[in-house]
Formats: sequence, structure tokens, C-alpha cells
Amino acid sequence: MERYPLILRDADEFPKPRVHNLYLDFNGVVHNATHGNAEVVNKTEQQMMGAMFAELEKLFAVAEPSKLLFIAIDGVRRGSALRAPPIFGRGRAQLSERGGGQCPVWSSQTWCAAHH
Repeated sequence: MERYPLILRDADEFPKPRVHNLYLDFNGVVHNATHGNAEVVNKTEQQMMGAMFAELEKLFAVAEPSKLLFIAIDGVRRGSALRAPPIFGRGRAQLSERGGGQCPVWSSQTWCAAHH
């Protein structure tokens, strides 16, 4: 902050950009609304859903997309956190070897690698 005092500014100082389409990876919202980093979950399902919708409303109000709000949620990770990256990397490598190249825009790399 001492070297760059203007680095932190209020968002009101800049014109708000127009957002037509908003792609929202909802996994982080679900994680924080359901349990965050807590060891013990002591929320009801209704509280969790309320927290997710409240966060969705906040994000929507900030971006104000004019055409589309795309909410993406993927499933639970299979296997351990230590094993997952090599498995997904192998799948992408196999996809490239088969001439598949890039996954379609609508699919996740994980899904695409696992199903081709």
C-alpha cells in the first residue's frame, strides 16, 4: 500500500461495466453456505438454502446481467485430493492423443476427459 497508494479504491469511483452474460461457478457459494471450513455442520437445510440464495441475489445485484445468468455446479470430487489432479491430467492427455483436442465449451474438462 505504501508503494501504490491508489491500488485500493472504492468501486463507485469507476463506471460500472455492462454485463450481458454472467457465468457463475456456484461451487464456492455452495461450499460456504453449507459448511465452509467448519469441522462440524450445525445448519439446517433451510438455513443452507437461504444462505445460497442470499449470496446469489448479492452477486446478481452487483453484476446485473442483461441477458443470461448461467449457474454451473459440478458434482462431488471422486477420490482423494492428492489423487485427483493426476487422474484428471491423464484423462486430458488421453483425449489429446485420440485427436479430441479441446472439450466443447459447455462441458467441464473433467467430464470431457472422463467421457471420451
